[in-house]
Amino acid sequence: MWRVVRGREVRWGALLLTVAFGALGIRFATLGSEPFWLDETCTAYFDAGSLGSVVTAYAKDIHPPLYGVLLHSWRTVVGGSEKALRGYSTAWSIVGLLVAALLTWDITGSRPAALMAGLLVAVNPLDIWYAQEARMYAQAAALAAMLAWLLWRWVHTGGPTGRSWPSATAFGLLSTMLLYTHYVAVVVVASQVLVTVAIFCVRRRWRDVALLLGAASASAVLFLPWMGFVHRFRNGLYSAAQVGWIHNPPLSDAFGFLNHEFFLGFGIAPAAAAGWFSVVAGVVLAVIVTAAASAGAGTDARESRPSGEALAFLSGLVIVPPLLAVAIGGLWHPVYFPPRFSLFCLVPTVVAVVTLLTTIRPPLRTLLAASVAGMMATGAAWQALSPTKSGLREVAHLSTAFGEPEFVIMLPPPDQFLVRYYLPRSEFQPSPEALASRLHEGRTTTIWVCLQGGQVPKPGSPDGDLVAWLATTGAHRLLGHADGFAVFELRARPDPADHQVRSAK
Repeated sequence: MWRVVRGREVRWGALLLTVAFGALGIRFATLGSEPFWLDETCTAYFDAGSLGSVVTAYAKDIHPPLYGVLLHSWRTVVGGSEKALRGYSTAWSIVGLLVAALLTWDITGSRPAALMAGLLVAVNPLDIWYAQEARMYAQAAALAAMLAWLLWRWVHTGGPTGRSWPSATAFGLLSTMLLYTHYVAVVVVASQVLVTVAIFCVRRRWRDVALLLGAASASAVLFLPWMGFVHRFRNGLYSAAQVGWIHNPPLSDAFGFLNHEFFLGFGIAPAAAAGWFSVVAGVVLAVIVTAAASAGAGTDARESRPSGEALAFLSGLVIVPPLLAVAIGGLWHPVYFPPRFSLFCLVPTVVAVVTLLTTIRPPLRTLLAASVAGMMATGAAWQALSPTKSGLREVAHLSTAFGEPEFVIMLPPPDQFLVRYYLPRSEFQPSPEALASRLHEGRTTTIWVCLQGGQVPKPGSPDGDLVAWLATTGAHRLLGHADGFAVFELRARPDPADHQVRSAK
C-alpha cells in the first residue's frame, strides 16, 4: 500500500514538473522577441553598478529595492543580457505556478485539480507577459501567492497546538519581502490579513488573530528603515511626476481583469473576435460559478468537496484587493492600474476557478475546464503575435551597421533612459549652442536626426528651426526607417571662415 501511494506521489510530482517545464518553454520561446521598453531600460540602468548604487537608484525612483538587489546577484551569475534579466522574472513565474498547484491541492485534495491550476497559470497570457518583463511584478506576484498559501495552511492546520508561531514568523518574513518588492503590495498584504482575520474571528481563534496582527505590525516596522532612507532623496514614496498618469477606475470596472487581462493579457484579439472574446470569457466564468452553486452533493464521491471556508478565503483574495485599491485611490492617490495590479489576484482566481470546477460533474466540468484553458491559450497566442513593447532596438541595429553618432536628435524625443540604453555613447538632444560649439572646433561631426513618421517639424517652430539650421551644415542621407522614425545621418562640417578665425586666435 505504501508503495502504491508513493508511486502515485512520484507520478503526480513528475506530471507537475512536466507542466512547469512546459511553462518554462512557453516563456523562453519568445523571451527576447520584443525589445526592452522604457521601464526595462530603467531596470538595466539601475542594476548596472555596485550593490550600493542599486539601492540608491531605487531609493531615488518609485520602487523599493529587493527586486534590484536580488536581480543584481542574479546578474553576477547569469549575465546582464536582455534574456538573462528577463529570465529572472521567468523563474519567479514558475515559482508562482508551483504555488498555485500546491495551494489547489491543499484546498481540494485533488491532484488532477492541482495539475489543472498549474496548466492554467502556464498558458495564462498575463502571467506569460510579466514572466518576460525585466521588472519586479513576477516576483511580487509569486510572493503574494506564497503568502496566500501560507495563510491557508495556517487557517487549515493552525490552532491551539502551538503550530501558529512558525506560520506567524513565516508570514512576517514573506510580507516584509513583498513590501520591499513593490509599494502597492501593502494593499495585497492588508487584504490578505483582513480576510484571514475574519476567518479566525469566525472560528474564535483569538490567539491567531493576535499573532497575525503582530506579524503584520512587525513587517511594517521592518519597512520603516527604508522609508527613512528614501526621505534622504525624496519627500515621500509617491511621485506624481512618475505615476500621476494612473487614473482611479470606477468601481464598475474594478473587476474587468477577470474576463479581459486574465484571458487576453496585453494582446489584441483579431477584429473578428474583438467584440465577443471577453464577453464569452465572462460568460464561461459565470457558468462555472452558477454550476458550482447548483451542484450541491453532485461532487464526485472520490473527491473531497471544498469547504465553504476555502471558497470564502479565495473569494476574499480576489475581491478585497481591488476594492481596497479603489478606495485608496479615492481617498489619497490612484494606485490601481489594472494590467499590473490584477497580476496579484491571478493565482487566487485560478485556484478559485479550479476549486469550483471540482464541484461540477463531468462532462460539464471537462467542457468548462477546456474552455478556460483554451481561451487563455488563445489569448496568449494573440499576445505573442501582437507588438506590446516599444523600444529602439531597430535604431540600435542601425548604429551597429553605420556606427554610433556623436549626437542624436529625436523628434519628438522619447525618454532619455530609452535612448541611453540603445545609444549609450551618443549625446541625446543637444542644444543648438552645444552643436554650434562642436562645429566651431573645426572637425566634421556626425549627427543623427530621427523624425517620427518621417515628418519634418513645422517651419517656424523651435524644432523646425533646428532641423532647418542643421540642413545647412552639411550633407545628409537616409539610413533607414527604424522603430517608427526616419533616421537621417548628417555629416556636419564647420564653417571654414569661422575655423580660420578661431585658429588665428
